[in-house]
Parts: sequence; C-alpha cells; structure tokens
Amino acid sequence: MSGRPADTASTAPAAPDGTGPRLAPLAAAEPVALRPLVTYRKEEVFEVCGALALAEVLLGRLGRKVEAARMAAVFDLVEAGLTR
Repeated sequence: MSGRPADTASTAPAAPDGTGPRLAPLAAAEPVALRPLVTYRKEEVFEVCGALALAEVLLGRLGRKVEAARMAAVFDLVEAGLTR
C-alpha cells in the first residue's frame, strides 16, 4: 500500500527504471526575459557586499583560496546587479 488515495494515483506509464511516471521530452522553448522577483534597499545591498568582501578576506587568510575566489565572484555578481 502506497499511503496515497487510489483516486490520485498516476495513470502515466512507469519510467524504465521504475522510479516514477515516464515524462515526455522537453520541447525547445523560446527564451524568456526574467525580471528580479525581489528588490532590496541600497543599505541591504551594501551590507551584503560588505559581508561578501569580509568573507573573501577571512577565507583568504585561512588559506581557503577557492572559497575566497567564490566569494569574490558572488560579490562581482551583486555589484554588477547594482549597475542595472
């Protein structure tokens, strides 16, 4: 017994590996322009940038160069978003 009511059971054929219903292949879709779902006040963005910059410096001091580089990359993304 699966624990779900019989009337909500899927009638789609099972996938070859038996993990669930077989899904149709995705068709090529036209690109969509997405707009930001959330807006932030300038003060909030400055706090985020400050935290990212601090994290980059501290991680670099600890020898965590890869993580420091990732923080720098996220900082660059946030900063680039300010110019739009």
